[in-house]
Amino acid sequence: MKIKINTILQYLCIYIMLLIPGSCFFSLYIKGNSKYYIVFLFYVFLIIYKKKYRKQYILTFLGVLLAIVAFQRILSSGVGLLAWLQFATCLLSVHCAFASDTYNFIDRTVKLISVFAFISLLFWGLFSIFPLIAKIWPATSYLTQTTGTVGFENIWHGKGLFLYSYLELHSTRNCGIYTEPGVYQIVLNAALFMLLFWREKIRFKKNKYYSFCLTIIILSIISCQSTTGYIGMVLIFTFYYLQIGTQDRIDKKTRKYLFTLILFSIVLILIEYSLNGTNSILYKQVIEKLFGDFSNTLFDITNGSGRYRLGTIIVSITSIIQHPLGVGYDTFNKLRIMYGQGLVAASLLSFAAIYGIFSWLIVIIYVLYPVFKKERRLVAILFLLIFVNTTLAQTHLFYPGLMIIPIYLAETKNDVLGKMKRGTRL
Repeated sequence: MKIKINTILQYLCIYIMLLIPGSCFFSLYIKGNSKYYIVFLFYVFLIIYKKKYRKQYILTFLGVLLAIVAFQRILSSGVGLLAWLQFATCLLSVHCAFASDTYNFIDRTVKLISVFAFISLLFWGLFSIFPLIAKIWPATSYLTQTTGTVGFENIWHGKGLFLYSYLELHSTRNCGIYTEPGVYQIVLNAALFMLLFWREKIRFKKNKYYSFCLTIIILSIISCQSTTGYIGMVLIFTFYYLQIGTQDRIDKKTRKYLFTLILFSIVLILIEYSLNGTNSILYKQVIEKLFGDFSNTLFDITNGSGRYRLGTIIVSITSIIQHPLGVGYDTFNKLRIMYGQGLVAASLLSFAAIYGIFSWLIVIIYVLYPVFKKERRLVAILFLLIFVNTTLAQTHLFYPGLMIIPIYLAETKNDVLGKMKRGTRL
C-alpha cells in the first residue's frame, strides 16, 4: 500500500510539474498569484515530511535565487518575494516529482507526456478535419484572449483543461493543455531528448512501444507548428546522429527507424506545402518567420512574433550595458514600453537586465554545471543550445520541462546512474 501511494504521489507531482507554467488550468482557474502560494506550500509540506525531498542542489539553488532577489530589491526596489516564489515553484515542481521516486521518474515522466501527446494528436486531428465538432464539444468554454482595438476587438475562447485544450486563437495548432503551442513544444522536445539520449532510463516491455512513443512525440511537435519547437527538434536530431562513432553504443534499429520517421515527416510537410502554399505549415512557421517573403535571401526574424522578441532582446542588451547590476522589473517594463508595444519573451536576456549580469552568470552556471559535469560533451552542448533557443523565445527562464535535465543530473548520484544503466532496480 505504501508503494502504491508513493506511485500516485509521483504521478500527481509530475502532472503538477507539467501544469507549471503555461497550462490553461493554471492560467484561467487559479487566478493571479495564488497558484504559486498553493503549490509552494504543498512542496514545503513534502520537504518537511520526508527527508528524501531535502536535496542539496535544489535547496542551495533556491537560496542563491533568494539572495539575488533580495539584493535586487535593495538595489532597485523593482522586485519582490513573488518573483522568487515563481522561480521556486517551477524548480520545486521538478525536484519533488523526481525525489518522490528517483528510479521511476524519467520512465514515468516520458510515458505520461507520451499519453498526453497521443490524446492531443487525436483531438487536434479531429478538430482540424471537422472544425464544427470543436464548437459542439461539450466542454466548459472560457475566455482566453481579446485582440484588436476597443470597440472592434476580437474575443477568443477555449475549451478543455485537463487532457486537451482547444483554443480558437490557435485553432489549427496543437497546444496540448497549454495556452500556446510554444509552451507545449518545450515539454515535447524534453521528452524527445530523453527518449533518444536517456533511453536506458525508460523501461519498455517491447521495442515497438518505444517506437510508438517516439513517433507520437515527433508528430506532436510537428502539429504544434512552433518555429522554436522545430529548431529544438532539428537540434536534437542533429546531435543524436553526431554522436555516432563515439564510445557510446547507439541502437542501429532506433537510428534507422528515426531516419525513416524524419524522412516520412519531411515528405508529409512538403506535400502539405504543395497543397496549401502560403497557408502551409512550412511557409507560415519556417519560411515566413525566418525569411519574410520570398524576396528576402537573408534571415529576417522581425516577422510575426519575432519582432516582439527582437525588441526585448535589444532593450535587454542596452539595459545590461548601461546598468550591469540590473534595473528591476518596474524600470525594465518601462523601457520595453518606451521601445514599443507588445514586447515579450527573451527571458534569457531579460533576466540579466532585471537582476544584473553577475546574478545572471551565477544562475546560468547553476543550470549548466551538472549537465557539463555528468553528461557527454555533445549532449551538454545540445542542452545549452536548446536552453538558449527556448529562453530566447519564451517568457520564463525556468520551464520545468527543460529543467528536468539539470535537476535530474544534479540530484542523481553516479552510482545510481550506473545501476540504472545496468537495469538494476534500487
